[in-house]
Amino acid sequence: MARRKRIPYDPPHLRSKRKRRPPASAEQMQMTRRMFLSRGAVVGAFTLLAGRLGYMQLLEGERYRTEAAENIREVETLKPTRGVMYDRKKRELAVNRETWEVRILPGELPEDDAAQREVLDQVINALNIPDALVLDPRDVPDGAMATVNARTAQLLGKTLTVEKTDQTILHPFFRVPGQLVRVNGQDLQVFVYQDVNARKSDSARISADGTMIAGEVVEWPATPRFASNGNVLTVMLTDDSRLGARVERAISTLGDQSTMDSVVKTLSEDALQAWTDYIETEMGINFLVRLEDELTTDQAALCRAHLNEIPGVKVMNQLDYMVENGRYLERIVVKTGVPRETALKLEANKLYLPGVELEDGVLVRRYPGGDAMSHILGYVGQISQRELDNPRNLDVFGDP
Repeated sequence: MARRKRIPYDPPHLRSKRKRRPPASAEQMQMTRRMFLSRGAVVGAFTLLAGRLGYMQLLEGERYRTEAAENIREVETLKPTRGVMYDRKKRELAVNRETWEVRILPGELPEDDAAQREVLDQVINALNIPDALVLDPRDVPDGAMATVNARTAQLLGKTLTVEKTDQTILHPFFRVPGQLVRVNGQDLQVFVYQDVNARKSDSARISADGTMIAGEVVEWPATPRFASNGNVLTVMLTDDSRLGARVERAISTLGDQSTMDSVVKTLSEDALQAWTDYIETEMGINFLVRLEDELTTDQAALCRAHLNEIPGVKVMNQLDYMVENGRYLERIVVKTGVPRETALKLEANKLYLPGVELEDGVLVRRYPGGDAMSHILGYVGQISQRELDNPRNLDVFGDP
C-alpha cells in the first residue's frame, strides 16, 4: 500500500507574507473611486428622501391631512325644509311641492367658445329663456353715461311725458280746485293747497281704498291712486300700477311750498333721476346692468335698431347675462319649476351638456288659498342680493 503524501505545515506568521496581494492597478483604483462615489450618492439620496418624508409627516402632517380632506369634501349649503301649515280644521294653508330646477356652473362649461355656445343654446331653447336689454358700462365712453341713461330711459319708456292742461277740476269734498295734467296719456288731478295743514285735513277724509271721501261714496271713472306730500294732493285715475307707482315716487319728493309748475317739473325730471339711480346702483353691484327683462320679439327688434346710437347697450339672452355676470365657481339658478318633460329631455342629454345641473328635489312653497295667502301668513319672498345691497335699504351705519 502506497504511502500518502503529507501536506506540509504552513505557519500563520509566514502565511500572510507569502500570499501578499500584488499592488492594485490604475484601472482598479479608478473603479474603486467610482463605487465609493456611487454608494455615497445613493446613501445621500435616501438620506434626503428620509428627511423629506420625516418633515412632511412630523412638521407638515396636519396641513397635508387637511388638504387631503378638502379634496374629497365639497361644501354645499342646504336650505332648511319649511314646515307645512294647517288651520284649525286641518286644512292645508302652506305646503311644499317638489319641482325640477336647472342650474349652471360656469366653471364647468366648455372652454371652447363654440362648444360653450352650443350648450347654452340648447338650454335656452329647452327653457324658452327670453332676451334682455343689457348695459355694459365698460363700453361706454367717458362722459357719455348721462346720455346713455337718457336715451335708454326714452327707448324703454322709463320717462314720464307730462302735459299741463287748462282744465280745472272741482270736487265738493276738496277745499281747493285742482288742475288736470296728462301723464303718459293718463289723467292726473293735481290739488295745490296754501299750506301743509290744509292738505292734511283733506287727505284725512279719504278712505284707504279711495272709494269714500268725507263719509260719502265716490264713483270714479277708473281706479283712483292717491298721492300726497307737502302741500300737494294728487289723484291718478289709471289701472297701470307701474305708472301710478312712478307718479307716487315723484310726488313724495315735493316740498311744503310747491306750485303747479314745480309739480310738472318734478314729474318730468324725477323719472329720469330714478332711472339713473337704478343704473348707478346696479353698476356698484354687477358687471353688467340689466335694463329690461323678457323682451318681446318686437321690443328686441326695436332695441337692436337703436343699438348703434347708444354705446354699451346690447340685446342678449338672459342666460348669457347670468353666465357673464356670475362667478366662475358659483352655481347659477337658471329656472325653478321646470316641467317634468323638459327636465327629462335635458337629463337624457346630460352627457352633452357639461356645466348644466338638474335637481329634482327642490322644494317650492305653494299656497292652496291663493297668492294672497302668502301675505296673510306673513311671508313675501326671499330677499335678493340686489335688494340687500341697495343703499336705500341700509341704515346710517351701512348695515342692512
